[in-house]
Amino acid sequence: GEVAIRNLLEEASGEGMLMLSVESGNYVLAHDRIRQASLELCVKENQDDLLLHIAGVLLDFEEETKMDWCIFSALNILNNMPPHKTDCTVLARLNLRVATISKFRGDSLKEHELLLKGLACLEASGSLWRDYELSYDLYNAIIISEYSVGAFDKARAAIDEIINHAKTLDEKLSAYMHQVLCTCDETRDYSRGVEDGIKVLKLYGYDIPLEPTAIYMVKEGAKLKKALRNHSFSYLIGLQVVADFPILALFKHLTKYAFIASKEKVVSILAWKAIQYTVKNGIDSNFPRILGLLSASVAKQGSVKTAFEIGNVALALSEKIRDDKDNYAQTQMGVHGSVVCQLQPYRNSIEHLHQCYMDLKLVGSVEVALGSMLCYAQSYLAAGLKMNSILESHLYRVGEYCKAVGRTSFQISFQIIRQFVMNLRKRTGHPTEFRGKMFHEEETLSKMNGKGTSMVLRDSSSHRLQLAFIFWDENTMDGILNKLESYPMTDIIMARLHNRLCFTGLAAIALGKERGSKSFQKMGQKCSSYFAHLAKHGSINARPVHLFMMAMKNPSRKAFNKTIAACAEAKFMHLEAMAMERYAAFLNTQHDAILANDYITSAYWLYYDWGAHAKTLELSNRYGFLKHSKRKTLKNSTLSTSETEKSFHSFTATFRSKSTRNTLGSFPLQGRMVPKKQRATQIN
Repeated sequence: GEVAIRNLLEEASGEGMLMLSVESGNYVLAHDRIRQASLELCVKENQDDLLLHIAGVLLDFEEETKMDWCIFSALNILNNMPPHKTDCTVLARLNLRVATISKFRGDSLKEHELLLKGLACLEASGSLWRDYELSYDLYNAIIISEYSVGAFDKARAAIDEIINHAKTLDEKLSAYMHQVLCTCDETRDYSRGVEDGIKVLKLYGYDIPLEPTAIYMVKEGAKLKKALRNHSFSYLIGLQVVADFPILALFKHLTKYAFIASKEKVVSILAWKAIQYTVKNGIDSNFPRILGLLSASVAKQGSVKTAFEIGNVALALSEKIRDDKDNYAQTQMGVHGSVVCQLQPYRNSIEHLHQCYMDLKLVGSVEVALGSMLCYAQSYLAAGLKMNSILESHLYRVGEYCKAVGRTSFQISFQIIRQFVMNLRKRTGHPTEFRGKMFHEEETLSKMNGKGTSMVLRDSSSHRLQLAFIFWDENTMDGILNKLESYPMTDIIMARLHNRLCFTGLAAIALGKERGSKSFQKMGQKCSSYFAHLAKHGSINARPVHLFMMAMKNPSRKAFNKTIAACAEAKFMHLEAMAMERYAAFLNTQHDAILANDYITSAYWLYYDWGAHAKTLELSNRYGFLKHSKRKTLKNSTLSTSETEKSFHSFTATFRSKSTRNTLGSFPLQGRMVPKKQRATQIN
């Protein structure tokens, strides 16, 4: 604690490493004071010469030893010298070099500071654009740095310098590309981004239509087959890795914008052109990301197996360019966030997505980093993993990062998720409303306008609908379903789409059946068809959801038992709890209140394990027997999954039988409680 820290400070002071400052009363590093005292011993006019000599020694030592700290220390000295004491052109070059080192270390703020210092040195030297190569390299680095920190106007000023002074069209490519990126990221108008980017591509010989016709697509498809020599996409894995091609960097960004704008044909054309270029010239670090975006687009259109094939090739190629942390992480994020989860469990991708966020944040790719973390959060919720302090810590830190880099839209997205988790974990008087400290829906929406409002309303409503289904608030479900009805059944983040369509479908089917609403029935059928399609292709994530919807549509003991077994097999703890609770409601209509109580008790403990303590409190208040229930660990056991489920007494007899303990169904009930026989309680 505080005493231990004070003792360590005193020990460091005794060893001469720290000194107690009389002026401030704080400890300071002793070597700083020693340096200051040493300089004061020199005559004032000799101090700069001494520092210059020290800087020179450090630079020589760095050249011999390759120890980076030497060049950082030398540059710190030189940047604080009067301009007339140094060679400003040499100093500008040194700032550019150290800025590059800082970038690879993940210190984007230091990189930004040194680049601006380097430009100031070059201007002071009078060599701006007289030293063409240095000026060109500095301005290009400044464009990327200013764009990364969201300073779009400053980036545009550097872009104008390059466009006005660069000698060739190829040397202007990066500037033209970032001109498109700045406008698109600032306005969030991805369709315009595609349009502006295609105009730039035309300057470089690529004439791509904004609305490709069927004939055009057939012709380009034939060119692709010819380039691949009629092989599958795995043919690309055998190609050589080469240095980066600037034109493919532009293709990468335009493919991403076309994907976000749902221009699937344009995505295909851009990716096919990039494949043809790559077959001729080799794989650069941008190409795996382009292929990953193509796989995500194909997945979005429902071609699951083809998407998986392309996605696996993209992942394999990304391993070849692993040293390029930016493109490697972007490829991993795109494939795991949009393709892998189509078939494999969400939980399998969660750690990959979080690592991608860390890596992308380190290299300064702010937008993609935050997109990766949003995929992580939505996948975490879709997987039904325990809502705990680790999740809250991740969400809090990324929210602070959003605030620091000025990404308000992402910040709101994470605030919605935090409030959703908070409503489940802590008791509120209005669990299906967002009126909390993390996110207040009404206040936030009142301050917004345009497209951003629509997206926030969609995300907020989706999470509130899940809460309404969990707390069974039919009026809230009704109101939110009407809000969500107009939104398309697509999303660039598959886990977010999964969460939205899952509870839209469950709520719509339930209310459509109960209230005879044809619009809700139609809505529920669309959602059910979406999950049925994925389940048909073997999706582990989709099958439990589809079965749950079928059980809600045509409730029966068999249907609910299949749902519960599938949820348990997929480790969807949250859906398993909800299915058990809905099954209990159905059992009550069958006058089997004792078995219904058993399922309510099991649901209670699943909600508890999930971290939904507000829900467990609501259940215990509604069903008094839960306050006295105790958990039992029932290893290698299942709830009955027979087609004609028997009474609770028969069920428990089978359950306790050692001879059948390992031969029941596939639904493990580890850590769940089957209560002793209790007084039946009516379940609403």
